[in-house]
Amino acid sequence: MKAQSSIEFLTTYGWAIIIIVVVLAFIVFLLSSLSSAVPNTCIFSSGFSCSDFLIESNATSTSVLLFLSNTAKYPIKSATVSANISTLGTVVAHCSPDYVLPGGDMICLGSSSTVLQNDINLDGVATINASECTSISDPEACTQKYNVNYTATLDTKTTTYSQNICSISLNPTTGLTTSRQYPLSATVTLNGNPISGATVNFSSNSIDLSIAPNYENTVSNGSATTYMSSQLPNSYTVEATFYTCSTTAEYSFTKKTVSQNINYVPVTITNDQSTATQSNFQQMITFNPKSFSNYENSNLSNIEFTSGEPYGLSGSTPLYAWIESGASSTASSATAWINLGSTKLNSQEHYISVNVINSQNTATGTNFQQMVYFNPSSSSYSSYENSDLGNIRFYAGSTELYSWCESGCTSTSSNAIFWINTGSLNIGANSYAIINLTFEPTSTEYDGIFAGEAPQLSATYGLYDNGAKIFPFYDNFKGTTLNTNLWNPIVKSSSASYSINNGITFTLTAASNSIALYSVNKFNPANYIEEQNISSINNPVTDAEYTSDWFTSPPSSTGYFTNNYRFELLNTGTNTQYRMCVDYNSGASGTCGAATGTAYTTNNIFGGVWSSTGIEYIYQNYVNEYSYGDSTLSITPSYFAIELNEYTTGGTMSATVNYARLRSYPPNGVMPTFTLSSLQSRSSTSQEQTTIYMNFLDSNSPITNGYIGYAPQLYCSSGCAQSSYGQYDNGASVFSFYDNFAGTSLDSKWTTDTSTSYSPNVVVSNGVTFTPSNSANGGASLYTTSSFSYVGNTVDFYGYIGAQTTGGYSEQGFGFGPWPNADDTGWVKQGIASYSGTSTFLIGGPDFYSTSQYESTSFSTSYGLGVWTVSTFPSNIVAYYNYQNTASVFQGALVGSTLTAGIAAQAHNPYPENPSFIQWFRLRQTPPNGVMPSYSIGSVSS
Repeated sequence: MKAQSSIEFLTTYGWAIIIIVVVLAFIVFLLSSLSSAVPNTCIFSSGFSCSDFLIESNATSTSVLLFLSNTAKYPIKSATVSANISTLGTVVAHCSPDYVLPGGDMICLGSSSTVLQNDINLDGVATINASECTSISDPEACTQKYNVNYTATLDTKTTTYSQNICSISLNPTTGLTTSRQYPLSATVTLNGNPISGATVNFSSNSIDLSIAPNYENTVSNGSATTYMSSQLPNSYTVEATFYTCSTTAEYSFTKKTVSQNINYVPVTITNDQSTATQSNFQQMITFNPKSFSNYENSNLSNIEFTSGEPYGLSGSTPLYAWIESGASSTASSATAWINLGSTKLNSQEHYISVNVINSQNTATGTNFQQMVYFNPSSSSYSSYENSDLGNIRFYAGSTELYSWCESGCTSTSSNAIFWINTGSLNIGANSYAIINLTFEPTSTEYDGIFAGEAPQLSATYGLYDNGAKIFPFYDNFKGTTLNTNLWNPIVKSSSASYSINNGITFTLTAASNSIALYSVNKFNPANYIEEQNISSINNPVTDAEYTSDWFTSPPSSTGYFTNNYRFELLNTGTNTQYRMCVDYNSGASGTCGAATGTAYTTNNIFGGVWSSTGIEYIYQNYVNEYSYGDSTLSITPSYFAIELNEYTTGGTMSATVNYARLRSYPPNGVMPTFTLSSLQSRSSTSQEQTTIYMNFLDSNSPITNGYIGYAPQLYCSSGCAQSSYGQYDNGASVFSFYDNFAGTSLDSKWTTDTSTSYSPNVVVSNGVTFTPSNSANGGASLYTTSSFSYVGNTVDFYGYIGAQTTGGYSEQGFGFGPWPNADDTGWVKQGIASYSGTSTFLIGGPDFYSTSQYESTSFSTSYGLGVWTVSTFPSNIVAYYNYQNTASVFQGALVGSTLTAGIAAQAHNPYPENPSFIQWFRLRQTPPNGVMPSYSIGSVSS
C-alpha cells in the first residue's frame, strides 16, 4: 500500500518537482554568474562625473583610461589623475584637453609596463589633481587658481586593448563651388556619447584648400565647426583628428557656371538678440549705390537678392526685396527691405559671469544671500535691458536662482543692487563660484517668483516682490492686515497704534509709550543681520526713538520693553543719530552707548549686527555708522522685533516701514566679493547668422519678375525704376500686410468706420487722404478687415499726420484698435497722433482716447513727409519717425491678443483740421527685442 501511494504521488506531482529542481538550478547558476561579474565603476563624490573607466592590455603594456566631465562651477586646467590600482600599483594619467570649462569633457590616459591577463578583476582609488581657474574664457589668464583634489573609487575588469576609445566623423557636402566658403564640421563621441570641449585639428592634402581656423573646440552636441574654401576646382582629402581618433573625407569643388557674368556682394546678417526671428522676416539694409556704380544700372533695377548662393548657382534662392528710397546709382544711400523667406535667425543669450569669491576660512552655507551690483547705464548692457531691469535673471549653471532688486532698478541707474539666494550652491572656504547674470528678452518682466524687486519700486506695491524667497525672514506689510504667522504685536496703551496699508506705520501720541512687533519664531542673532527700509520717520521729541531689537524673551505689554539688544535711531534734539543699548529700561537702567553718526535718510537700509558679544555695529546703506562693544548679554536664540518708543516729553511721532528682513551673516562678517566679466554671448541654437547676396545682373536686362520692387512714389517720366505710380511695387510680397492705395478705389482689405457720429471722408487717389469734419466728434477712420497680433507686429506708413492749426482738442493718427469701437469714438486704441497743437504728438496706450486711464508722452520735432512707425511690446509702445526713436510709453494691457490696424482723423471740438495723407501702409514683423539684426556688406565678387 505504501509503495502504491508513493507511485501515485510521483505520478500526480512529479512534473511540479521537476520544475522546482530546474528553477533552483537556474538560480544557483545566475548567482554564481553575478558574483563573478564586476561592472565598470568610477564614482566621484563631487567636482567630476565619470562616464566610463577602462583598463586595457596588450602584449607589452596596460593602459588606464578615464572619460570624465567637469561638473564643478569653475574651469579646470592641467588635470592629471593618479590611480592606485590593485596589481598595477600607481598609474599617472594625463588629461586632454588641457583647459575644460564647466560641463566640458576630457579623456585621461596613463600606461604601465605591467602586462595583465584579460578578464581580471581590479579595483582602486583615483585622485584628480587640477587647477581651478577664475577665468571662464581665457586659459592664459588663469593667474588666480587653486589646486584641488577630487577622489573616486574604481572597479573594473581588464579588457583586450583597442584603439576605439573615441570616434570622430566629418560631414561630406556635395555641390561645392570655388570662391565660396563652406562650413566644415566634425563630431566627436566617447563610447557613443557626444563630447564637448574637445579640440579637433583639421588639415587637408593640398594648400589649395583653405581651412580656417585649422582647429576648433566641440560644443555640447560634440560638433566642432570651421570653414573651408578653394579657388581651384579639385577634390581634396580633409582629415580631422582628436586624441588618438582620426577620420578623413573627400570634398569636391567645381567651378561655378552661370548664364551671364554676375557680380555680387555678400551681406552677412547677424541677430545679436535673445529672441529669434520668424520665417518671412523683413530685414532692412542700407547701402551706398555710389560704391557699386560700375555694376548697377541707373535705377538699380538690375539688382536681385538671393540666399544660399549668388544668382545663377544651383543653391541660389531668390528673395523678395523692396527699395524704399535712394533708387539711383548716384544716390549716396539706398534703403531696401528684404523678405528672408524660410531663413530664421536664432537667438543669442547675453550674460555676465559673476565670479563670487569667498576669501574667508568659513563657507557661506546653502541659501546664502549674496549681494551683486553693477552699472545698468553702461552702454555695454543698455540694449539688452528693459526699463526696470525686469528681464535680468541669475543662474548657477542651468539652475535659476531667486533674485531681488533692492535699488537702482532702472536701465538709467549707475548702480543696481541685487540680492541672490544661492540655493544649493555653497561657496566653500577660500573658494569661489560662478553665477551668470543673464539678460532675457527685453519683453520679459519680473515674474515675482524667481525674479522680483523691492515692494515700493513697482507700479502696484509689492507686485513683483519675492523677498520671502530670498531672505530667511521677510515681510513687506502688503495689504491692510498684519501677517500673524510672522509677527506678534505689543501695544502699550490707546495712545499707541499701528496701521498697515502697503507698509506699516507706527504712531505714538503721548509720553511713556511704546509699540512693537516681534517675530513669532526665534532666530539666533549670531547667524543673521537685521535690516529695514524706513520710508518716513517723524520723531520731534528729544527722547523718542525708532528701534530694531533682539528680545531674549517676549516683551511685556506693561512697563518698558526689557531683556533686549537694541539698535536705535534716536532724536538727540538736533539730529537723528545712532545708539545701541542692552537691557534698556525706562531710559535709566541698562547699558547704552553715546548717540553718534550722521542723520538717517529715509528709504535707505537701516541695519544692525549683533553676531557676538563685544562686536556690534549699526549701518546705513551698508556703511558703518556706529560700533559698540557690549558683552553683557550672551547670544542666544531671540525674537526679532521693530518698535517705536517715546518716554517723557510727549508729542506725536510716527514711523513707516516698507519692509523688514533678516539675512544670513556672511563668513566672519565679510561678504564675499565678486568680479564681473565683460558681456558675453552664446547661441541658444546654432544659426544666428546668415549670408545673403546682392547680385548685379546684366545692366541691359532690368529685373521685372517681381523679386525686386520699389516704393510706389519712386516713379517719374524718365530715369526712374517706375514710369507710373506703383508700377513695380511688390510690397505685398515683402511685408505681412501692405497697401499703396493705387488708383481711386479702396481695396477690400479695408473697412471705413460707419459709426453714426461720423461722416467719413476718405479719398483714394494714389494714396489716401483723411479729412475730419468741422463738427464736434466728426472724423474719418479706416481699419483692416483682418486682425493681427499687436505684439510682434510693427505698423509703418509713409505720409504725414495733419497737424492742428487753431488749437483745441482733436486727434489724427494710426496704430491698433478694436474697430468698430463700442464706445463710438472711432479712435485708434493705441498708437501715435497729433494732439491739441500744430507740432505736438502723443503716443498712447490701451485707451488712447481716455488719457486719464493711461498717461501719454508728448514729443515734438519737425514733421514732413516721412516714415511713421509704432512698435508694440508686452509692456510698452514705442514710436519712431524715419526710424529714429521718438518716444516710448507704458502700454498696460489690451483685451485679447489680436486687433485690427488702422488710421483715424477725428475732431472732438469744432475746429478745422488739416487732412492726413498716407502713401503706403504696412505691417511687418517687429525685430527681436525691437532691434533690427545687424549686417555687414562685403566687397564685390564675381
